[in-house]
Order: sequence, then C-alpha cells, then structure tokens
Amino acid sequence: MGLKRVIMIEDFAAVRGGATMIAVQTALAMRRAGLEVVYLCGDAGQNPQLTDAGVTVLGVGNGALLERPAHSALTSGLHDGASARQLRAWIEAHGGPDAIVHVHGYLQTLSPSVFQALSPMRGRIVLHAHDFFYVCPTGSYFNFTTGEKCALTPMGPACMTSHCDKRSRLQKLWRVARTARVQAGVRGLGDPPVIALHPGMLAILQAGGIAAHRIHVHRNPVTPWCEERVVAEANQGALFVGRLGFEKGPDLVARACAIAGAPLTVFGEGPLKDELRAIHPAVRIMGWGDRAAIAQEAKKARLFVLATRQIEAFGLTAFEAGLSGLPVVTPRNALVASELEQAGFGRAIDTNDVEALATWIRELSQDDARVSAKSHAGIAARATMAVTPDAYAQGLIRLYEQTLAGAPSLSNARGGGLE
Repeated sequence: MGLKRVIMIEDFAAVRGGATMIAVQTALAMRRAGLEVVYLCGDAGQNPQLTDAGVTVLGVGNGALLERPAHSALTSGLHDGASARQLRAWIEAHGGPDAIVHVHGYLQTLSPSVFQALSPMRGRIVLHAHDFFYVCPTGSYFNFTTGEKCALTPMGPACMTSHCDKRSRLQKLWRVARTARVQAGVRGLGDPPVIALHPGMLAILQAGGIAAHRIHVHRNPVTPWCEERVVAEANQGALFVGRLGFEKGPDLVARACAIAGAPLTVFGEGPLKDELRAIHPAVRIMGWGDRAAIAQEAKKARLFVLATRQIEAFGLTAFEAGLSGLPVVTPRNALVASELEQAGFGRAIDTNDVEALATWIRELSQDDARVSAKSHAGIAARATMAVTPDAYAQGLIRLYEQTLAGAPSLSNARGGGLE
C-alpha cells in the first residue's frame, strides 16, 4: 500500500520559531502534493492557515514548558503521560500502513514520552533534527560557560559532567536525564531515519551515535519575505527576528545598534524583552509577527542581523532576509555563514564582539553602494539558494516512501505501553 497520509508532530501550531514554520510549511506542501495531513501539536492547535488548507489539526492544549511553574516544567518536561496517552489515541486513529509520522519538535510543550506514544507506528517514523537535541543535552553543541563550540563526545562521561548549560549545573543534569529518555525512546522505535538541515550537522550527529546511513540532508525550504527587492540602500536600521533569549543574541544586536546609533526593529518574544528596551530605549519590539508583518518591516530595513551565540544549524531567517534583498550579518558559528558570504549578500563576523558588530552596522549605514551591491547579490542568489517548499516536499516524500517500503507489518510493529 502506498503513502496516503502524513502525521506531523510539533510543539506548536502557532508559529513561534523556525522549527514550527518549517513544520507548517511541510504540512501545507504535503497537502498540495495531494496527501492527507494530520498535524498533532502540544499547544491549542490554532492556525487557520493549516485548517483552511484541509489539514486536520489536533492540539493537546499545553502551554510552553518555560511558561509553567518550575516544578511542573521539571516533571512534565521529562515525562508527560497524559499528553502521551492523548497522542497515542490520535496515532492509533490516524495511523496505518499507508501513513508516515514526521516528528519535528517535542521538547517545548510535549516531552520525550512522545516516542512511547509512537510505538504503534514503529518503522513508519522519520525524525527531523532542527537542532542537536537528539545527541546533545543543550541542543546546541556549545559551551555557554566558555562561549566556545563544544569538543566533547555528546552524552559521554565528560559531556554529562560538564558545566556548559546557560543556567546551572542542576539544569544540565536535568537536560542529561531528558536526553537519555529521548535516546531510549528513539532506540525503542528501531532508530528511525533522521533529517538534517545542513551537511555541517553530520559530524556532530554521528559523534552522538547516529549512524551515517540513518541521516538524510534536506535543506530547509526558503521563501523570501518580499517578492520584490528591498531597496535596502534607501533605508535605515537593522532588523532582528527570533526568540528573545540569551542563546539567540538579541542583546548583542541591541548593544551594537545603540553604539552605532542605528534604529532596531525586533520580531519575537522572550525573557530578554525588557533588557532590550534598557539597552536600546528606541528599539521597536513587535512580538511574534506573521510573514506579512515581517515583510512590511523588512521593506523599511537596511540590514538583517543574526547573532546566535550557539551553533546555528541553518538560520532560516538569514536566507529569508538575504533573498529579499537585505544585507545579512551572521555569526561565524552559523553553518551557512560561508555560503552567504560567497553568495555576496552575507558577512560573517564574531557577533559576540559588540564593538566589531557595531562597526560593521555603522559602515553599512553609511555606504549606499555596498548595501546596494549586497542587496542585488541576494536577489541573484534566489536561483541557487532558495529550495522551494514543493521541491523540498518531493524530496521528503521520496524518503517517506523508502521508509514505508522497509517498514514491518503493523502486527509486528505494535507494542510498547505508556507509563
């Protein structure tokens, strides 16, 4: 029996970051390809874009872990039996020999118990590594106490005892326990294939024990925010899009813009929101905006800044901005940094060096010719760097079909109870 249905699992239906955006785009692309799509999520499941396209959306109704009381987040982040039982019921109702399960995110509203819920579909599952959480407790392969890329074997003895978490040693131990549960759950499903966003992820995933033959590189689809070129050389100010958390570096951008005297517009929510206002009193914080809202502000911006402190596995917003015609500044630890530089619209620097970042922002603010050249280079790069959502979907469908072809019969796959 051939592929007829795709079951997506993601923390959110409402777009709050790159992983959710890709999950939503994938669901919509699968509908355009004629497949049935069931979208199972941890939040309330509210996204008219999905339902209007005929996607069946089922939401558990959880809030984000970081928005819950600490004791609740600690326990349910390791195991959420109620949510797992609800997911299990939906999986059994919608799964079958003609269905595939595509796991995107599960750590922000759900928990590692997701993998127990998936046991009826063993052999019909693909995992999407939007980051490094399948192998690394912090998900970043980055030491936040030293500010450097990690060099340890993920989940090895030195890793588990390393004080590398951005919060505390206790938090790191909790993350180690969570990763152990994730890995045990994945093994229980027969070690499904893993989708990586970029070839640069391969070495880290393999170091964490994921066999090379299980990893399939599928670069994120990119749709520029603006169809027509942003005339960046006629604009002023920087744009930042992302969660307002320490790991994403919005404070670095705010400090640099304040030093350079440059306006700053920010899309996102997170714990650093008030700090950004203290650093740069004129900053405009727009909250989580949809693509139309971001596009409107992109048309007014002169450059886009990505300043993630940890390793950036892809940096979707950098592509969306650059291919719209905005010059892009990226950290050197972004896996795509050299690609953007070679394409002519990106500049990779040490974004932790706020003075250097401010200098580059100031230079772009004063050099119309350079900004224009980078803007036109971004538009020219669309032909080679923008994987369309439909082309991306066709690549995934081939992986789905290969996975189904090697799947065991459902009678052999079923099993594994919920705690």
